[in-house]
Amino acid sequence: MRHSFFDKYSELDTPIHRMNPKIKLAIFLFFLVLVSFLKIHLIFFLIALGLLSVLFAIARIPFVFIVKRIAVIMPFLIFIIIFIPLFQDNTWAVAGLTFARALLSIMALVLFISTTRFPQLLKELESIGVPKMIVEILSFIYRYFFVLVGELERMELAVKARAPGKKHRLLYKGFSSMLGMLIIHSYERSERVYQAMQLRGYDDGRDEE
Repeated sequence: MRHSFFDKYSELDTPIHRMNPKIKLAIFLFFLVLVSFLKIHLIFFLIALGLLSVLFAIARIPFVFIVKRIAVIMPFLIFIIIFIPLFQDNTWAVAGLTFARALLSIMALVLFISTTRFPQLLKELESIGVPKMIVEILSFIYRYFFVLVGELERMELAVKARAPGKKHRLLYKGFSSMLGMLIIHSYERSERVYQAMQLRGYDDGRDEE
């Protein structure tokens, strides 16, 4: 099953999509290490940004899709940059370096996920030695993320239907209640899923400890 937020364009047929997932994963991890440990100058940043842009164009990933995915992470990045002056002397240089590293890393992650089917990604992670439990957790996140989003959308629609003229104010006031109900529903669903898995012979490894 696929969700448009994660891998909307992973089924396209381009040279990058056809590349061996192991090679893509190795290049992605190497790029992250390079960006994390090298001191990024303006020329390096522009070259890396241009290279990623060319790869996005080859993969036929729309610009709007890229911007939306980056925008999801930006509030957390801005929050971190705000607190840099409290711990660093050369504030602007450190803030600029942090922003450049984060932007390049996020773009590389979006490119990698958008050109790799998620089941393939999980398979490659397991093949390089990532613990099975982590792979299973990621698979459940992928499987049930859209279920939680759908649940939240239904709750939001119910609020709008009950007060169409005051929907925005009610949404803000009732956000905590909606969030609480979503957590309760998620917990109840996880219990039902776990019980169903146990009935089908799932072994989480606890008995071996």
